[in-house]
Amino acid sequence: MIDHKKIEESIDSYFTNTPTAKIIENLDLHSADRKEDLNRENFKHRLVRDIIKQPIEYRKLQGVDLSGTNLNDANLRGADLTGASLFGASLYDANLNHVEMSVANLDNADMFRANLSSANLRGASLINANLFSANLSFANLKDANLSGANLNNANLIGADLSDTNVKDARFIDSSGISKSMEQDLRDRGAIFDDSSGDRSKSKTLVSC
Repeated sequence: MIDHKKIEESIDSYFTNTPTAKIIENLDLHSADRKEDLNRENFKHRLVRDIIKQPIEYRKLQGVDLSGTNLNDANLRGADLTGASLFGASLYDANLNHVEMSVANLDNADMFRANLSSANLRGASLINANLFSANLSFANLKDANLSGANLNNANLIGADLSDTNVKDARFIDSSGISKSMEQDLRDRGAIFDDSSGDRSKSKTLVSC
C-alpha cells in the first residue's frame, strides 16, 4: 500500500532542505535531458523517412540509432552501418546487399526475406533475430552472435559461419549447408530438427 503521507513529507523535506539554486539546476538538467531525448527521436524519424523516400545506396550511417524503427522494403544496399543499433527494427524484404554491419546490434530484429547477400556482419549481435527466408549468401558472419536466431529456410550458400555463436539458432530447411558444416553447427548448439512441427516465419523468442 502506498504511503501518501510519507511521500508528501519527502517532497516537503526536499523543497525545505534543498537550496533554491540547486532545485532550479535539477529542473534545468531534467528539461535538457528531455529536450535531448526528443531531438534524438526526431532525428531518428527524419532519418527513417529519408531512407524510405530517397533510396540512396552506399549511405554512411556508422553508429546511428535505428532501434525499433520500421525499415520494411528499404533499400540500404552498400550502406555502412558499422556499430549501428537496429535492435528490434523491422526489416521485412529490405535490400541489405553488400551492407557493412560489423559489430552492429541486430538483436530481436525482424529480417524476414531480407537480402543480406555479401553483407559483412562480422562480430554483429543477432540474438533472437528473425532471418526466416533471408538471403545470406556469401555473407560474413564470422564472430557474430546468432544465438536463438531463426534462420529457417535461409540461403546460406557461401556464408562464413566460422567462430559464430549459433547456440539454439534454427537452420531448418536452410540451403547451402554441407553435411560436415551441419555437423559442426550442431556441435556448437545449432538446431536442424523440427521437433515442434512449426515451419512458419515467426520466431520463438529465447529468454535472455
